[in-house]
Amino acid sequence: TIGQCFIIFFITGGLTLFARAIPELAEMLSNKKKYAGNYRLENGKKFVLVCGHITFTSMENFLKDFLHEDRVSSDSFYDADVLIVDKKHTVDFEFQALLKRHFTRVKYFDATVMDPVDLERVKLKRSAAVLILANKDAIDPDGEDASNIMRVISIKNYHSEAKIIVQLLQYHNKMHLMNIPAWNNNTDEAVCIAELKLGLIAESCLNPGFSTMIANIFAMRSDTESSPSRFIWLQEYLRGASLEMYTETLSNYFVHDLKNFSEAARFCLVELDILLFAIEVCEENGQRRLAINPDRTSKYYRIAKRTRGFFLAGSSEEAS
Repeated sequence: TIGQCFIIFFITGGLTLFARAIPELAEMLSNKKKYAGNYRLENGKKFVLVCGHITFTSMENFLKDFLHEDRVSSDSFYDADVLIVDKKHTVDFEFQALLKRHFTRVKYFDATVMDPVDLERVKLKRSAAVLILANKDAIDPDGEDASNIMRVISIKNYHSEAKIIVQLLQYHNKMHLMNIPAWNNNTDEAVCIAELKLGLIAESCLNPGFSTMIANIFAMRSDTESSPSRFIWLQEYLRGASLEMYTETLSNYFVHDLKNFSEAARFCLVELDILLFAIEVCEENGQRRLAINPDRTSKYYRIAKRTRGFFLAGSSEEAS
């Protein structure tokens, strides 16, 4: 009959659709199980948590800088693990490839910082820092900031001493962080993207090229990443762009033999091929003062004991 034929076709079609969905269901269940475990913390191992706006592009840029080869043993976050905390239904193939590329240092957890159970899974109380990323292209900047502020509140409620670095899009939303009881201005940082951009633009108006110089100093890149060029000026620019800023305590040779900043800077440039551009001096009252390129009239011109130097070098090994 017509009814029996309809039932046969209906059951056959249903089984076909179900069979097609089985691989997707299996993948979802496997991913859920794969990223649903607890973080196994090794003794003495540092790690940071990254949450917020997690995408392939944002994490690729972050890991490229954080896991750069120029970070050696003198770096406080050398060999630190990166724990990505994000609640996704599925992890796409592009993101999975990124995780496999850095599988020794990067771990992904299907979790949310809004849940204390998940915070326990990722050992938040033992983390060195928590980074909360913002969506720079958000249509509603205030809504994006509100989401990140809620993440800060959740983390601070779970562990008030957690060190947090949070990105905000709007400057006026900083005051909401100041109203959080556990927020600590000495250890926690709120990075306002709009404020940073406008500040760099303003400084570039007074000093053309300032924003480019700052970006090159703080960005991690190697000289080998640049393709050779026949233009000498471009080679010199790429060489300078590959340098980063490092700090090291000056040895007794700088104190007794070189004695002043000019001689120290000359020695570093000629003999060590690094640039000394500032020093940090510890005064008698214990406070530390920063002096950028001090001249003969400055009281910090002469090199004293326990002085820290600020260098531009290709790696921390060169600076040390």
